[in-house]
Amino acid sequence: MSGEPVAVIVIALQGNFADLVLRALGARLQGASTERRRAVLSRLLTAQFFRGKTLPEWNILAATPHAPPIVQAGTIAEVLENALGSALGGRQETALTMLLALAIEHAMPINLLRLCLHEPTVLQDLARRSKEPLVASYILHRFSRESAATIDGLGSRIERLLALDAGIRGALCASSTISFERAFEPGSVSVLDLSGTPLGAEGARRAIAALALQSLCFAALSSSRQIRGHTLVFLDEAQLAFTPATVRTLETALPTVRQFRVGLHFINQSLVQVPRDFLHLLSTNLRWRFLGRSGREDAVLSSEFLPRTGRVPKARPPFGPPPERVEFLSRAEETESRVTSLGTMAGRHFIVTERTAPFGPREIVARPFDPPPWDALPAGLREALERGATGVPRDELIERARTMEADAMARFGGDSADVGDGAPAAGGRRRGQPKGTVSQTPDAVGRAARWGKHGGGRS
Repeated sequence: MSGEPVAVIVIALQGNFADLVLRALGARLQGASTERRRAVLSRLLTAQFFRGKTLPEWNILAATPHAPPIVQAGTIAEVLENALGSALGGRQETALTMLLALAIEHAMPINLLRLCLHEPTVLQDLARRSKEPLVASYILHRFSRESAATIDGLGSRIERLLALDAGIRGALCASSTISFERAFEPGSVSVLDLSGTPLGAEGARRAIAALALQSLCFAALSSSRQIRGHTLVFLDEAQLAFTPATVRTLETALPTVRQFRVGLHFINQSLVQVPRDFLHLLSTNLRWRFLGRSGREDAVLSSEFLPRTGRVPKARPPFGPPPERVEFLSRAEETESRVTSLGTMAGRHFIVTERTAPFGPREIVARPFDPPPWDALPAGLREALERGATGVPRDELIERARTMEADAMARFGGDSADVGDGAPAAGGRRRGQPKGTVSQTPDAVGRAARWGKHGGGRS
């Protein structure tokens, strides 16, 4: 707002943090000039996945210039594997990676890839035009040998992501995608809100958040990105997006992302929920740490950041004579006293630790911060904030996705594209056989074997 070259990215997975950011931005824009308001709103990206009326188009299989298609496909496959079900086998993971790489190369949305799983002819035609030898070789020579159980398992992962919400399905299957590189441009504000998740949708939330984090890290660490200013990234309850791929990406980003003028800020209500290994990684890489009122378990996890002055006097026993000299608490006693005091710390009071500063931890008092409610903002401004610069109504996204799928099924013949309702293919045709052929049946069916009491069987 003040013209400084700073970009802000917010990923909120729980609570009302994203709502707080949008209301604060609205309060600043309410008093700004029309030209300034228009400039800020033109660089605003808002995606309220579970409670917004609009969503930006985000084709998760759109090619990115920051990673090869196979690397991008492998990351997406690992996220879908760990966020939407049990672990896949080696063959299933390879199959999913190659299929995703083929779809990325040919700009195929994920819903059309789901329909193409039972159309080997279509996949082979795409593989012949592929520029990736590994992908082409797999689809042409190995994919036809995969069992129906493997194909159904891959399809179920995609269905769990697409069947959650029709609006999200339409956004993830759009023709265009979010430009995550533009999110690092000075003056850009990006708010990805995944709070308000319905019951049973935690896996889809984890998958969407993990894919967003992967895309942002790819763009942030890309050597092709032109660095024009600082970027502040805020992750609220980041552990809700953790998959093995996400943790590895953050392990790479934490020590190196500051070289790209990107600052990571982790916001957690409780440290107990954060995996211990990742908490240790944060402790050794984060520069600033703000610790507010905490329960005992959280305070114990943060005990290394608590002040230890060695100058805390011991309490005098009641009605006792004054001591001859002042006695101070030992190191362990002072730590225990600090842990206990965190549970009764006043509101807006924080203990601040700077990892490289010569001074020790100190206590600060934050200023009151309470943006006006939505009712206090003009209706037009609120609508613009919730829509962002690229928001599309959910109904329009849903209609686009349904039209795209109907056209694809019409091209495939409509009898073999399995849409996940469990209906068998028409005519009993097996996967991999040309259309118009009938599966071979045995010439005769034998009678059931009768078993005697000694275990022998006779027909």
